[in-house]
Amino acid sequence: MKRGIHGEFRTLLRHGGRVDSLRGELSERRTAEAFSLGVEAGNFPSWILSYRQAEKQDEIKGVDAWVQTDIGEIPLQIKSSKRGTKKAKENHPEIPVIVVGINTSIGEIINKVSSAIGPKRREQLRIRHQQGSSS
Repeated sequence: MKRGIHGEFRTLLRHGGRVDSLRGELSERRTAEAFSLGVEAGNFPSWILSYRQAEKQDEIKGVDAWVQTDIGEIPLQIKSSKRGTKKAKENHPEIPVIVVGINTSIGEIINKVSSAIGPKRREQLRIRHQQGSSS
């Protein structure tokens, strides 16, 4: 293992010594890894196309990542604890949230993303259909 304890310590210092901040970053990294592996292996539904980390201005609005679907991008919040999820839902109820803990497997992350994004996608499809019907 190349990083070792000194590398982990430097990472923690980069986060101002805040363990919560580090846990959050690790959860986001694990989700990105799950996307990379899951899309390549065809483990996501065909309507999930790609994933990208949010920009700083998006993070201020509660978005940690964007999931590209067949109907456009859908925001996603990634939390490392249920406590964080509760707060995220209170602050940004319109953004789907998943919890990715240290022991969450790649397969579980893929299922969580699909389950969280699916209802938002269906809602957008319903709205588009209604708008198309009323024209």
